[in-house]
Amino acid sequence: MEYIREARIYYKRLCNHHIPQRALDHLPPVRNLKDWQTEHPELFRKKVYDQSDLDS
Repeated sequence: MEYIREARIYYKRLCNHHIPQRALDHLPPVRNLKDWQTEHPELFRKKVYDQSDLDS
């Protein structure tokens, strides 16, 4: 069961941070959300973090 849980977490992160979506102008969902937050900061309570880059 632990393997399934880890696979689900990995797949969710992969889809949300790395795979571009056609409906979002070929941007990953988190990148699109971050752009939206830049344009409309009053609609957000927390900062959106884009963790798709390499660790430094």
